[in-house]
Amino acid sequence: MNKKGNVGFCLLLVVVFLCSACSSKRDMTKVNWNTFTANQLIKEVRNNELKYNTLQAKFNAKLTYDNNDFNMRGQLRMKNDSVIWMSLSVMLGIEVIRVKITSDSVFMINRTKNQYLTAALDSFRDDFPFIESVGFIQDVLLGNDTQLEKGGDFKVSTGEDCYYLISNKKYKKSVKNNDDDKIMIKSVKIHPELFKIMAYEIKEYNEEKIKIDIGYSDFMNIYEHRMPLRVKLDVNGPVQLKMNIEYSNVVIDNDVEFNFNVPKKYERLYKW
Repeated sequence: MNKKGNVGFCLLLVVVFLCSACSSKRDMTKVNWNTFTANQLIKEVRNNELKYNTLQAKFNAKLTYDNNDFNMRGQLRMKNDSVIWMSLSVMLGIEVIRVKITSDSVFMINRTKNQYLTAALDSFRDDFPFIESVGFIQDVLLGNDTQLEKGGDFKVSTGEDCYYLISNKKYKKSVKNNDDDKIMIKSVKIHPELFKIMAYEIKEYNEEKIKIDIGYSDFMNIYEHRMPLRVKLDVNGPVQLKMNIEYSNVVIDNDVEFNFNVPKKYERLYKW
């Protein structure tokens, strides 16, 4: 694999990280189902999302990519709507990749290749156009959705054990990229009692079709709100990828550092 391929693959592990449905075993026949408008249901979801200024956690992850399985562990640190920092390690806790994502840039150290990269966040949208911002990536990691739009873009339906928010219009979200309109539609599955997002389905249509399924389960109390301890990601399109993530040792609103020191002898790469 050439340098571009190596770095691209490593960033793929992180950015799409960038990104279990309805698995509760409770008797949902006892749920007091309410009739919600889309705006009312969105308000309930927003009221029950995890509120934080900073967050840190440990995680284990299993990635399936290119017919290969990879087991990883790592640390995650975030400042809300500002910074994502991750350290990925393999056996014996040896760090192999360190990443920092800011509002406009991605920085990565690849210790296996003695390389580091600095790139604009926008440069990843050719391959991952659903990545709108650092806040969007944080939402995917935590099961929040701070960008749910109010108004007539969504309709509400009821499943056997969840509510659905489904975009009414295929042109609900359009991303301008290289003068081509890329159309995204989204459906959101919501727990009827916790009002937590249980699953996403995101579809993008342009020259190539991309479908992303994200599931959240095992909700844990974090102070006054809940956070999913398990995240399941499935990407189908030009990139075929599956990832299962399990969080532990979650702490919010403590002081965190985002150390990112590049060894002097490392080779700099400008794009992946």
